[in-house]
Amino acid sequence: MSSESLKLVTLTRDEISNRLAKGIGIPKLHASNILDTTLNEMIESIVKDGELKLSAFGSFSVRQKNDRVGRNPKTGIEVRITPRKTVSFKASDCLKNKVIDVWKTMQQNKPVSDQVETTYKKVG
Repeated sequence: MSSESLKLVTLTRDEISNRLAKGIGIPKLHASNILDTTLNEMIESIVKDGELKLSAFGSFSVRQKNDRVGRNPKTGIEVRITPRKTVSFKASDCLKNKVIDVWKTMQQNKPVSDQVETTYKKVG
């Protein structure tokens, strides 16, 4: 499988809520509330502490970018880019290795679902 055959897919909050609800056997509204609460806690942590580490997934961190001169690619005109804060993400080795394993599986034309483990647990 070549890199040209890969396409960008957006995973929406609604899709995540649906998968969560189905995976652990709870109503979609509850799953949506869990997802919203989780994401809000993550955002608050990043804003308050400047970083968030998720075991076996990766780390988010706030970085300060200095002002610099950029160039408009269409016109070639130089433009001053003001200082700002941005959020960066660094994948964990565990996540990187899982992606590599899945990529190798795709290269061999095997079903990817055989390589991706589901970590949901049924409730009650």
